[in-house]
Amino acid sequence: MYYTKKEANRSFDAFANKMNQIGNEIINQLDGGIIIERGGVFNPRADVSESAESFLVYLELAGVKKEDVSINLNEEGLLVVKGKKENVSYGDNVKSHRTERVFGDFSRNFQLPETADITKVSAKYDNGTLLVEIGKKELIKPKDVNISID
Repeated sequence: MYYTKKEANRSFDAFANKMNQIGNEIINQLDGGIIIERGGVFNPRADVSESAESFLVYLELAGVKKEDVSINLNEEGLLVVKGKKENVSYGDNVKSHRTERVFGDFSRNFQLPETADITKVSAKYDNGTLLVEIGKKELIKPKDVNISID
């Protein structure tokens, strides 16, 4: 029989490299964001974007009536979108075989940066998508002061 002696450090290094590789793969997969599904709770999907002039928050609210949505933005820059997605009734003579859609109350909170101007806010609801647009504050640019040399 032929035996070889493994170097302890080499085995550990290989293990550490493999763990780093797995960790990097997980981080790369999560780079686009983490989505957690909560069974039986309506949690609308959201996109948050930024342009040169404003912050944009899009919420996917298919099946939610415009009058069932409320939007609030407080002085601390917390945007709260609340609402209710009503359950659909198919009638007494209809037997449901599969139900995947969820209904009920929802609330989404978005903490805006200090550069958000809470006095410049608008909202549009079109075809099941809510857009909340929050303007940006004007940045105060530092003044240049020329100093003469005596």
